[in-house]
Amino acid sequence: MDVCLMHACLSTGLLAFVMNLNSSILLANALTYSTYQRHYLIVNHIGAIRAEHDDFTIRFALSMNQLVLLKSIESADTEWCKEVKGNMYDMIVEGFQLLSRWTGRIWEQCAWKFSRPWKDSVPTESHEMSASFSDYEKVVRYNYSAEERKALVELVSYIKSIGSMLQRCDTLVADALWETIHTEVQDFVQNTLASMLRTTFRKKKDLSRFGLGGVFPRLGET
Repeated sequence: MDVCLMHACLSTGLLAFVMNLNSSILLANALTYSTYQRHYLIVNHIGAIRAEHDDFTIRFALSMNQLVLLKSIESADTEWCKEVKGNMYDMIVEGFQLLSRWTGRIWEQCAWKFSRPWKDSVPTESHEMSASFSDYEKVVRYNYSAEERKALVELVSYIKSIGSMLQRCDTLVADALWETIHTEVQDFVQNTLASMLRTTFRKKKDLSRFGLGGVFPRLGET
């Protein structure tokens, strides 16, 4: 009797352990799925993206106004001129970074949706049989909620908006960008690269000295 009772207790304990383990695994999988879903779905980030878009648009307009003002002044202060053009350069770079990051968001969401096609019942507004749906419809047409479609359209509009802003100003900012890039390249060559080259001479690193020394005739100004 005692042996039977012991076996019963062990069986009950083992069953409870297995159930707890399964519950833990299911909970962990659910948390992992929720975490990935929160990361990949645009609807979870559209508020921050909207704020980024509005903030960039305002700062870009201010930088453009400063550049236009600079072009209207014949003898502007050198430091102020350099600052305005540098700010414009930074804004252009930031704009391309936003476009890259937002486009990446769309690709990530598409990959997430393609890896998890729609599997629910036929939508009430559709009278087609589930078997007649193409793979494209399962991952695109029926795989987005109304909120997700709205967020996607909003993000696409932001990408087109920033892209149009950058395209419209290309001729106006071209000179400022070239001057800023030229200044930064010369600063790198005359200071950072020169210091590296002096180090190679001291340590007698012939290969490095040969490679670095070849940059000066192409980029450096005497």
